[in-house]
Formats: sequence, C-alpha cells, structure tokens
Amino acid sequence: METKDSNNIQTVIADTRDDCVAQIKKLYGNQYRITNWKTVKKPGLAGLFGHNAVQATFVVDYGDPFSRYSTQIVRKQVQAPAEDFETAKKKILQENKPSSNPQFQIILDEMKSLRDDLKDVKRASQEEPETIVKIRDILEDNEFSPRFIRSIMDKIKKEFSLEELDDFDEVQNAVVDWIGESIRIAVPELKTRPHVIALVGPTGVGKTTTVAKLAATYANPASNGIVQRPMNVRMITIDIFRIAARQQIETYGEIMQIPVDTVDKLGDLEEKITRMDTNTDVILIDTIGYSPKDYESIGRMKKILEMRGTGSESFLTVMASTKASDLREIMKQYEIFGYESVIITKLDETDCIGNLLSVLDEKNKSVAFITTGQKVPRDIEKATVVKLLMHLKGFKINRDHIEEKFSVIDNDGDEDGRSSI
Repeated sequence: METKDSNNIQTVIADTRDDCVAQIKKLYGNQYRITNWKTVKKPGLAGLFGHNAVQATFVVDYGDPFSRYSTQIVRKQVQAPAEDFETAKKKILQENKPSSNPQFQIILDEMKSLRDDLKDVKRASQEEPETIVKIRDILEDNEFSPRFIRSIMDKIKKEFSLEELDDFDEVQNAVVDWIGESIRIAVPELKTRPHVIALVGPTGVGKTTTVAKLAATYANPASNGIVQRPMNVRMITIDIFRIAARQQIETYGEIMQIPVDTVDKLGDLEEKITRMDTNTDVILIDTIGYSPKDYESIGRMKKILEMRGTGSESFLTVMASTKASDLREIMKQYEIFGYESVIITKLDETDCIGNLLSVLDEKNKSVAFITTGQKVPRDIEKATVVKLLMHLKGFKINRDHIEEKFSVIDNDGDEDGRSSI
C-alpha cells in the first residue's frame, strides 16, 4: 500500500478498490470521504514487470473545523503504536501548551496576580486582634462550647473599638462579667410543709452522699449556714438495687440521727409521706440512677415520684466534669421530672467548668448547690456566681469587683425571679 498526504488530501494505492477501502479504514475507521478513483501503473521489482493498480483519493472527515488538527493527532498515534498513552498525551500537551501563545500567557499571569490579591484580602479579613485571639484560647481551654464562645466573640466586637481592644485587662474583666451574667442561681426557699426534695440524675454522680449532706444542712444550720434555723428532716431512699445503697444512707441517718425510710413499689412513696409526723419540715428523696438512654426506667421512676397534694420539687444532680454533649442528653431525658435547678457535684475534681456553664445557659437552668468533696456534711454549699467564676482558669479575676457586682444574685437568686425556689 502507498499513501500520500498533502493539505489533508490523501491517496492510497492498492490492487483493488476493496483493498484501498480496507487500508483507509484500518487507519481512520469510518472518518473518511473518498473524492476520486483512478487506475495507475504500479512498478514491479527494480522498476520492471509493473502492473495496473487502483488509486483512491480521500480526505479524513471528523465533522468539525479542527479536523486537520484532529487528523494530525490521530495519525501521530497510529504511526507510533508502541508509545504508551501517557507519553503521547504529554507530547501533545507540550506541543500545544498555552505558554506557546504569548498573549494567552499574559492573561494567565494577570489572573494569577488577581487570585493572589484576593487571597491577601481574605487573609487580612480573617486576622483578629491579639486580645480576641487570647480570650478565645482561654475560653476554649475552659471547655466552653463553640456556641458560647461565638456569643462572647460577637459581644467583644460589638462593645469594644479596635483601640480599646489593646487593653487586655479591660476586655477580660468584661468577659468575666458576661460569663457571670449567664449564670442563674436558685436560692432555696421552703414554702410548704413538708417540702419534698427529690434528687434525680444518672448513676455515679453522688446523689446519696448529696442527700445526706443536704439533710445535715437543714437539720443543723451551723454546719455551713445554708439555712437559718434547724429543721425536722427525714430521708427516703428508692435506690434499693445498688449494692450497699440502703446501708450507706441508713448509716448516714444513724450518725446524724435523721430517720430513713425505704420505698420499693409504686404508690408506696405517697403513703409514707402522708403518714409522717406533721412536724416534718423537709423530706429528702434519694432515687435510683439511670443512664439517660434508659428511657423506660426513667419513666418508671417518674411514676414512683408522682405525689398528690404535697409540695415537692426535683433537682437534677450532675457532675461538674461531664462533657457538654452528655450534659445536653442528660438534661433532655430528665426533663420529665420538671426540674428547674441543678446540683453540681464533685466540683473539686475538675478545673474546667465551661462545658457546664455553657449548657446551663443553653437550657436556661439555674444552680442551687455545689459539692466539693465527700465529707458529710461539710463539703456542700449554696451555689454562687462568685464561686463558679473563681473556678475559671486563665483569667485574672478581680474578686472584689465580682463580689460587688453579683452580691444581689448570690443572695437572692436571679433578679427577675425566674430561678428562685
């Protein structure tokens, strides 16, 4: 076979027309169009003994204005079958790269310059004053939630000018104030007689020990000064399944000379309360701890605590070190008890309470008591904003200032009365 190529007009010579067509299809498939046939003389060996042959004139037709360019690519691929695909692709790209066009290269350089300028503008907009960065780091170190931190950052940017942000002490004092303002305090106020207080919450948070501490507090005001006068106190335990739970609270009762009763079935609690001495001031109930995912058991506990005609309230008991996501789940699942306030236990076992303060603020719940150890009755106290703020780390806290600012809340509860009990 012989082929010739000139300006995309090609010829092929073979013995027959079918042979010509076969050779063209082998090279270009069906992307061709024959324009002419003619008979030619095909020379033989050393120019002798020639014979007639058929010459087909054709053009390769890809159906687009770049057919010549496409034809060149295809022919190069056909003529170098041993070359792998990646090598061929690199050669084609190299031959046709944009840099070969000076005008196109200028456009690319201008676009790159514009992109770099936009990056610089974005980077500058993201840079924040050192004071804001430092405050954010302190809040994160205290494990405040991202939502709480964002609210503080927004407030800083709104309240302080760029010049004022240079005064770190002034900004951090404002942030501590804002954290304090987010804390709601519940001041115990026993309005009924007997006043029934049930401590609910998950396992392991220290409900039994806290019940004993509260019992001692109400029976003996001198122990920590939470109440003004001695009260007639009783304790009731529903936690009869945990090993030694009943024995533990009965031991506390014997030491403090406070009676202890046990409830183990539905309806028994209300009956015991109605039969108690009419002089009883406070009844403290220790409940069974359940995982917040144990919805069925929590529901049964709710039915056991249902009482008619008796002033009662529930406190959710949570550990200070519980992570924010778990606190949200606990608060959500124990909401059926209608609690308004929480008791924070084991505050001495953590130096990060931002998680707790964040979620309390989200859920709009107040704090009534905090415990700081295992000793009964000593390691319990009425919650105060000052106490919680002093537990923050990383801030230089002006104690005189916060005591003056939050004295009303610490003594009387939230000024709007929402958290008082």
